[in-house]
Amino acid sequence: MIRMITVTLATMFFIQISAQVHPITILEEGHILVSLKVNDSIPANFILDTGAGITVMSSKFFNKISENSPPEGFFTGFRHDGDRLDGELFSVKSIDLGGYVRNDIVGGVYPPLDNYGIDGLLSMTFFKDKAFTIDYQNQKIRLLSDDELKSIAANSPSVPLSLNQKSDVSLDISIPICVNGEFTVDAEFDTGSGHELFLINPYFMNDLGIDSSKLTSSIYTTPISQKKLTDYSSEQKLGICGTGSEYQKKSVLFREGLIYEALIGSGLFSDKSITIDIPGKRFFVHN
Repeated sequence: MIRMITVTLATMFFIQISAQVHPITILEEGHILVSLKVNDSIPANFILDTGAGITVMSSKFFNKISENSPPEGFFTGFRHDGDRLDGELFSVKSIDLGGYVRNDIVGGVYPPLDNYGIDGLLSMTFFKDKAFTIDYQNQKIRLLSDDELKSIAANSPSVPLSLNQKSDVSLDISIPICVNGEFTVDAEFDTGSGHELFLINPYFMNDLGIDSSKLTSSIYTTPISQKKLTDYSSEQKLGICGTGSEYQKKSVLFREGLIYEALIGSGLFSDKSITIDIPGKRFFVHN
């Protein structure tokens, strides 16, 4: 989930470049801001958050559509640090991203978003039937045709994309990350973490030959339950397994209580393009 936005959000212009390409704004920390239309005509600025699980709205924005958003039940989810999130679900008539429209989206309300000046988080459930490319350099998102996807697949390396799906409500994705060229972890891919967050479960420290007593440690306090977790900081070389990409030295936190093997933001490819093909369970890295 999104952690902190310290930049004042710039005014976004809803410009249709072509039928399948839409502008995005990459904020300083790496969060991806997209402009949408909700319920056919209501403009909204959402963060595209691959780690959100479900699409959620701020309380202020939900008040604009609440009369046309009937309840759809109840959902329990968990943050990466184990904190539990409970909330009511609602049906959203439609969400339109650059002409690609999904109807009857089930989402929730997350009041803390009111503090960040955004309207919501757009999760991977929106793209469960559509492959798309995030072009970080040119700040665009492309919703791919079958031919465009075939071209990318023929010319770019891919890795398996793992799906963590709960009914039709929640969807997270993960990719294999190689550590120091010799060890692989399944990493939750979370654009809501920005560019430079790299977390690995301390369980793997022995496998990596790391002695925690020799590392700098700090205390991380979870935002909901206020649990105190220990972070161990270490530099590691990370790369996308099987893509031939160069390994990059990154500051990694081995976080106690992490519910995944690993979690990464977009820092390994913030100067490239990535294609996420949920129907085909593939993840591509390309220029």
